[in-house]
Amino acid sequence: MVELIESVNRFTRTLERERRLSTNTIRSYHRDLVRLEKFAVDCCLGNWCDLTSKHARAFPARLHQQGLSGKSIQRMLSSCRSFFEYLQKNSEARVNPFIGIAAPKS
Repeated sequence: MVELIESVNRFTRTLERERRLSTNTIRSYHRDLVRLEKFAVDCCLGNWCDLTSKHARAFPARLHQQGLSGKSIQRMLSSCRSFFEYLQKNSEARVNPFIGIAAPKS
């Protein structure tokens, strides 16, 4: 979905402009969120408002099944929480479904 990935691209541009994070950090955010976008498309979600806490719990579970470490999943969840804070500020999401979601233990 073009809308989903475009929101990710806007967010990473905002990180560059406003937060002045390192290039590697921004790439990590982008890579994490592209993975979330693919998950959203796989779940047939048309926009970020459709992503629920059920999806937010299923995302790290899927990553764990794919063999990612707990530390990597925690970083991805941090990226997701930051992204949804951005979406809320820009009225693109009503809630942050990633609040309180923890990575599986390694």
